[in-house]
Amino acid sequence: YKVSWGEMEDVAVIGQKVKKQLLSLIDEDTDAFNRMMDAMHLPKKKEKDRKRRDAAIEEATKSATMVPCRVMEQSLQAMKLCKAVVEMGNINAASDAGVGALLGNAAVNGAFLNVKINLPGIVEKSFRDEIMKKTDALATEANILRREILDLVELKLEK
Repeated sequence: YKVSWGEMEDVAVIGQKVKKQLLSLIDEDTDAFNRMMDAMHLPKKKEKDRKRRDAAIEEATKSATMVPCRVMEQSLQAMKLCKAVVEMGNINAASDAGVGALLGNAAVNGAFLNVKINLPGIVEKSFRDEIMKKTDALATEANILRREILDLVELKLEK
């Protein structure tokens, strides 16, 4: 692994950026939830109030859907870093990278569930279709990558 020390330093730097993004998404998720709650409490007695409330709910729901979508992207990126660690890193880190891949995959699939729970609340069909297509592809890629990483870990552990 000493041959790939530079690459592993790059992985560590990128990993810190991914961690920072994921931590930031925690706050963004809270903000999105609060916007949703605020929108739900808007007045709805008059027609113009209902229209304003419906528009606010639509935007808040879109925002609440985009946060887990970004969690999926960042978690998939973390999984790719785990694969690099298994391929090029110290063999003693292979099992840790495998665990990281499992956790990253759980994060991708958990966020995918959050996307799916929000989509029916969005009126704009093109948005729903686009996000479903994107997140389905991310989940599929993560599930394939999970298997690849675990297979690589098993090979490393057999040596």
